[in-house]
Amino acid sequence: MAWRLKFDSDLRFVELVLSGVVTGADIHEATSKCIAMTNEKGVPGILIDSFRLELAPSIADLYSLPAEQFVQEDLSHKVLFALIIPESPKLIDYAEFYKTICNNRGWVVKLFETRKDAIELLINQ
Repeated sequence: MAWRLKFDSDLRFVELVLSGVVTGADIHEATSKCIAMTNEKGVPGILIDSFRLELAPSIADLYSLPAEQFVQEDLSHKVLFALIIPESPKLIDYAEFYKTICNNRGWVVKLFETRKDAIELLINQ
């Protein structure tokens, strides 16, 4: 599996870890599970760790997340995303694109180079 999902009950956020090769089907399935867990737990933030991502889904797949899937699965605009950018310089543009399309549709995404900084944002919001 190219992704894993967990709930941090102490710090109260959902964490989605993406690694290796992530396909369009992977990102849609992971997003669906992540939204369901976020809604179920009533948490205000999501940590997306893409540091070990090797191959991202297509731009079209990324675009469809906030344009369609977030809306269809009722993700609150109050949820804050802290995204740890990929280690691979060629994939950083994908993170920037994801941030832009989410922010343009009303979901706030912040980019971070370290897990520590991303978590700090989530626990201090």
